Amino acid sequence: MRLSLILLSRIKLITFDATNTLLRFKNTVGHEYAKVASLYDVTVDTSTEKRLTNAFKQQFKTLKLEHPNFGVNTGLTTVDWWSHLVKLTFRNAGFTNISDTKLTRISSHLFKVFATAECWSLARGVLSSVRHFHLKHPSIKLGVISNTDDRLVSILYELGIGHYFDFILISAVVKCEKPDAEMFNLALKEAGIENGEQALHVGDSYNDDYLGAKKCGWNALLLVKDKRLFLQSNKSDYNIKNDEIIESLEEIIDHKILYNSNK
Repeated sequence: MRLSLILLSRIKLITFDATNTLLRFKNTVGHEYAKVASLYDVTVDTSTEKRLTNAFKQQFKTLKLEHPNFGVNTGLTTVDWWSHLVKLTFRNAGFTNISDTKLTRISSHLFKVFATAECWSLARGVLSSVRHFHLKHPSIKLGVISNTDDRLVSILYELGIGHYFDFILISAVVKCEKPDAEMFNLALKEAGIENGEQALHVGDSYNDDYLGAKKCGWNALLLVKDKRLFLQSNKSDYNIKNDEIIESLEEIIDHKILYNSNK
């Protein structure tokens, strides 16, 4: 059954989002921030992780608005952007007595830690899925399209999947972000494909991944943690077909979108 589907496949390119699609955080951001801060004699307690996680989410959104795409177009380096975010996160979480010098050291440490597999793990079904397409169907190119910085490359290789991809497009490097059409057009160019109908993108963001791909004429699948819960809670807010929602990347292997137009 599986072989016959692939033989009929019209898909020549499959791309994946990175964070929360290929990769998962091993722990909360607050946990990692608190752990590193404790190495610099910052007192942490049971409430620290939650406060830091909440502050991170808030400050991340704010800084993304002020300096989109990690500051590449507003004069910041990636290191500067993340250093600024770390400092804002700790200040907003109530750590107002930590010196700026110490926060700079903490942010530098965190930047290096998050560049390794220490903070990351593969999401469910990732390894089996990319291995399947890479080894059994080499005519289908695989790529990554991610709104992140260049540390992603080393993380993917350290986790043992980097070599499966024909290309990895990183927003801070190419200076454009999903859902911009330019990001998806760059992927087609990398794959040597002119028609988005031959491409499939998979990600966990409805706006950046699913809609971004669809508006460019691509096929798209939305990855969610719990499909039943998603449909009960959010379906009325999203224009998406039920069979374009998946819970694991393994579902792509036999998905009808590979061989039959599903737009």
